[in-house]
Amino acid sequence: MPGLWRSSLVVVLGLVAGLVLAELSLRVHNPIEVRILESEIRLPVRKKVIYRNPGTPKLDREIVCARNILGFRGLDPPKDFEEPLTIVMVGGSTTVCRYLSEGKTWPDRLGARLAERFDNVWWNNAGMDGHSTFGHTILLRQVLLDLRPDYLVFLVGLNDTDRTDLNRRDATVIGTGTRLGRLIDASELLSTIRVLVRARRAHERGLQHEMGIDLARMEVREVSEEEIERTVEHNRRKEAVSAYGRRLTHLIELSRSGGIEPILVTQPMLYGDGIDPTTGVELGPIVEGRITSRQVWRVMEIYNDVTRAVGRDHDVLVIDLARELAKDSAYYHDWTHFTNEGAERVAEILSAEMVPFLESRGHAVGGAGIPGRARNGMESS
Repeated sequence: MPGLWRSSLVVVLGLVAGLVLAELSLRVHNPIEVRILESEIRLPVRKKVIYRNPGTPKLDREIVCARNILGFRGLDPPKDFEEPLTIVMVGGSTTVCRYLSEGKTWPDRLGARLAERFDNVWWNNAGMDGHSTFGHTILLRQVLLDLRPDYLVFLVGLNDTDRTDLNRRDATVIGTGTRLGRLIDASELLSTIRVLVRARRAHERGLQHEMGIDLARMEVREVSEEEIERTVEHNRRKEAVSAYGRRLTHLIELSRSGGIEPILVTQPMLYGDGIDPTTGVELGPIVEGRITSRQVWRVMEIYNDVTRAVGRDHDVLVIDLARELAKDSAYYHDWTHFTNEGAERVAEILSAEMVPFLESRGHAVGGAGIPGRARNGMESS
């Protein structure tokens, strides 16, 4: 018996020593960016990452993704921030466009189009992989309310679908938190494990980046309209839908309380019905995970409908990108993330509605351009 206790003690001490070593090692260097904590976001300030494309023709061979002094993509804020028309685009991975180089993301292309039309425009891309309206609220409180741009453009919905875990974390949104969450935040090891768990969940929901998909080789299955309706009704009744509406309303109210006007954008996807113009493949019956492309899209539209309704109820401009952007694989390098061509088309659609909206709000037309030029793609003069 003494030998058993001694062996158990050695095992426990070894485990504790290993955990302590892992914690200290991650504090020295953590290869994973731990961005969203319980009530704080760690922004990757002044970082540049270069991705090598293994050969997907829809993307550049070398992709440069740089972050400025704010931790966003784009130029540093101008010294006189009150002078230009200032716009920040907020969203998840479909906003940050990780696999599109500087100047080629839809926020960049939209900003460039607006700069051709209006005097002195500054824009930034505050997209973060995996961020939902929960993360957007933290970002708003932590950075954007103090920055106070004129407009925030929210591309929302994708990372809120069926997210029951966000309901349990809404306390953080209104200024409190959980003891467990604060404990995890304090540990580099635990917060890294949390990131890996979230990444795994995102992968299971089909929300992670892929360099390319081959539609012609994917499994297909026909489902009846009755089965599709059952899927839609099952999801429509979930608490996640009403909780999404509450968070979106809170984002609008919080933005306007800081003198910032929000603009909402519905979430497009390649998922859905119809024939892909580029490949000739029928999209609806393709199986993704456990359900078909047609079913995935119908569920996404539940959340897009919430975005449309909340925008209408609060007199917010809603740009219905979900309906305006064609379901064409030329615009996507996977089911949800844009190609260079897709980003250009997104910018075209958004600018077509934003230009008259901004003109109606009295912004000077003239197209004087961008305040300052980039140095190494990361700073403004």
